[in-house]
Amino acid sequence: MERIKSGVMKEDEFWFVALEFAEVVVERARGIFKMKETCDDYINGILYC
Repeated sequence: MERIKSGVMKEDEFWFVALEFAEVVVERARGIFKMKETCDDYINGILYC
């Protein structure tokens, strides 16, 4: 948030980076948890609340 306030990063760029990070986290979680359906339901519940 400091980068947005200081003008280093635009808000659109911040959200793009945040979305990319979330996608990486989801993929890693799917790799860690072998029960894909349970994991997907849990992750979707967090991301889309």
